[in-house]
Amino acid sequence: MELRIYDAAGKLVRTLVDGQRRAGRHQVAWTGRSESGRALPSGLYLVRLRTARGDEIRGMILLE
Repeated sequence: MELRIYDAAGKLVRTLVDGQRRAGRHQVAWTGRSESGRALPSGLYLVRLRTARGDEIRGMILLE
């Protein structure tokens, strides 16, 4: 399973999950920071969840 955050231009800014997870519900929090820990600006971001069942992409707005 992969859970990744991309900016509006499609550039990867953060990987939240990368690896196997047990079946069931999971919760992941994103603090609005990049991989390097830099605070990202307000704006539109894309969340991509990739599992064995397929991919799902959703948009979200980060407000500071």
